[in-house]
Amino acid sequence: MTRPANKKDNFGIQIDAEQMKDKLMRMPPKFNPDESKYLVKTLVYNWRVYITSTDLFVDDLNFLFGMGCFETRTCIISSRRYQDRYNDMKSPKFFRNLSQTIVHEMGHNLVLEHCKTYECMMNGRNTIEEAEQDPPDFCPRCLSKLIHLRREGMTFNLQERYKTMISILNKYGLNEDAECLKGMGERHTI
Repeated sequence: MTRPANKKDNFGIQIDAEQMKDKLMRMPPKFNPDESKYLVKTLVYNWRVYITSTDLFVDDLNFLFGMGCFETRTCIISSRRYQDRYNDMKSPKFFRNLSQTIVHEMGHNLVLEHCKTYECMMNGRNTIEEAEQDPPDFCPRCLSKLIHLRREGMTFNLQERYKTMISILNKYGLNEDAECLKGMGERHTI
């Protein structure tokens, strides 16, 4: 379930994300966070989003920022590489990258795959530098998939979404991303 991280990376131990996801799905929906040594849990629309400060891996990858699963509506996210990069969990860049990773993995929960057509929040990421280059939103193609998604009575108000996102981005000092979304919100109408 765990292994030592690559010595050159100096990230301590790593958790096998696949095994952790399977273990987390067997836990009752409400549990005491002390029961899980590495995790904090949040429930969102019956989805499980787990955030750990421990580095993650899967068999074929040296590390990963997170993993989302459509079948179980479960995400496991690691903040470890962002913590080491920014040294301040209150920094705007830490918040931006962690929140974008959460949204990216939740996109997988909604059946979105990695996008290879456009610059998109659903692009695959192999480095922090790639994550920092991600735009603050989905591309038109992925966004249209979300707009037309009607799963479990989920509604999708695009204008309200942009309004909320812009407010959050401004609150955390991510004004450049907020300005980018203002333009996107004006272009995308239903």
